[in-house]
Amino acid sequence: MTAPEEHSARLLNLAIALEEDATGKDVWRVANPEGAYCVEHSYDDSCNPKRDCCDWIAAHAAYAAARQYSTQKVRVFTHNEQLMRDTASELRLLAGAPGELVPRDDDGAAPAHTLSTEIK
Repeated sequence: MTAPEEHSARLLNLAIALEEDATGKDVWRVANPEGAYCVEHSYDDSCNPKRDCCDWIAAHAAYAAARQYSTQKVRVFTHNEQLMRDTASELRLLAGAPGELVPRDDDGAAPAHTLSTEIK
């Protein structure tokens, strides 16, 4: 292996390690089809966050129906995890491997169109 190939391999290994450590967490949201949400529950504050979101929709049926709210499972990342993901993307680019920089909002969550969501 040549020196540039070895350097690229080390950068890629660092990128992989950062991506593996930036796992994020799943949260359940009451959200509209565009991903804008008004309530969020996670396993940090509830033993059944999906049920809590469904209960909120049931308690606010007229409001939720008018806005087409539904429950959505979304993976979110802390600020530090998102920095790790961004750094891994940049390291992949430097190594010559494919990478994707995922933007984030002020709360550390990636926009709805970049997240894995499950709408129920």
